[in-house]
Amino acid sequence: MLCEQKNNFLLKWFLRRDVQRHVQDFAVEDFKDRTARKLRDLRCPDHRQSPRLRFHGASLRDISIQMSACCDKLIALANQKIAEPSN
Repeated sequence: MLCEQKNNFLLKWFLRRDVQRHVQDFAVEDFKDRTARKLRDLRCPDHRQSPRLRFHGASLRDISIQMSACCDKLIALANQKIAEPSN
C-alpha cells in the first residue's frame, strides 16, 4: 500500500511537471507569435526593409529579443510597435 501511494505521488508529480513544461512552452511560443505579428507589416519608410527578430530563452522569465534593422529609425518604430498592447 505504501509503495502504491509513493508511485501515485511520483506519477502525479511527473504529470504536473510535464503539464507545466507544456504550458510554459505554449506561453513562450505565444509571446514570439504575438511579437512577430506586431511587426509583420512594418517596413522602413526609407529603405522598405523589415526588422529581423531573434528570440533567446526557454521561459517567459528569461526570454530576450535581439532585433536588427537597416537603420535606427526602423529600430525605433519596431520598439514602439512591440510596446503597444496586443489586440
